[in-house]
Amino acid sequence: MNKYIAILLLAFSGSAFAADVVPYTVQSIKSVGAGYVELVGPGMMQVNREVIPYDGTKYIKVINIGTMSTALGTTKGCVLAYASEGYTENISVMQQSCNQILAIIEEAN
Repeated sequence: MNKYIAILLLAFSGSAFAADVVPYTVQSIKSVGAGYVELVGPGMMQVNREVIPYDGTKYIKVINIGTMSTALGTTKGCVLAYASEGYTENISVMQQSCNQILAIIEEAN
C-alpha cells in the first residue's frame, strides 16, 4: 500500500493545484480587507504548463506579496513577487503603478 502512495506523491509533486495557482498577468488589484486583495482580470495564468485565460476571482494574502518592481518603460504597471507554500509567481499588474498598489495593500491590512 505504501508503494502506491509514494508513486502518487511523485506523480503529483511537479504539478500545481488549482487552489495554489494565481494569474501571471492581471489588469488591477483591489482591497477586500482582512489582509486580502483581489486579482482583477482579464489576464492569463499557467496551469501545468498550459496557458489559459484568466477572468475569474482570486484572492491572495497581502503577506504573501514579497517585492514589487515597476514595469520598465511605463508609468503604469507593477510586477509583484508572490509566494505561498512552495508556489511562486510574478504577477504583472497592467493598469496600476507600484505606488497605487502600496496604497491598496495598506488599505487591505
